Amino acid sequence: MLPLPVTLAARWHALQSETGTRPLTLLQIDAEQLSCLHAGLDAKRQHQLALGFRQLGHGPLRHSPPSPYELERAIAVTEDQIMPLTRWLQPGSLHVICPPLALLRPSVGERNLSRDQVERHFQQLAARSEGDPLANGWPLPNNDAAGALLILREWLHHLDFHQVWLE
Repeated sequence: MLPLPVTLAARWHALQSETGTRPLTLLQIDAEQLSCLHAGLDAKRQHQLALGFRQLGHGPLRHSPPSPYELERAIAVTEDQIMPLTRWLQPGSLHVICPPLALLRPSVGERNLSRDQVERHFQQLAARSEGDPLANGWPLPNNDAAGALLILREWLHHLDFHQVWLE
């Protein structure tokens, strides 16, 4: 296993001190990998996946906006990576480090998003991919942001997290 990114390890220690909450999950979504630290009710684990926002952006997501087929392919790739984690990951407090996700913040200083808010952002991306002219008011993310949004959306949906804190 690769060493943990320095920013992830430092934020993990700070979160454990600040919150004391369990289960606690911290993700760092980088260009080529996803690193996960999880403190459940009974154990602590770490996991790294060969799944990153740029990997999706240069793989399944080739156009801006991505085509509906590209979105479906990226969802399948993401699901294949994260579904094995359901065996040991317990939903709870979720914190994510990923600069391309900054565009999701509701306003300056706000970091908390519900799963429904993330889903609405994703549905806007999907509507743009289908050419919906009503989706033009939403700032179009680049492929890095689209890949990061897709990973976060799938994580929340399949691993049953109800909100996320953007770090």
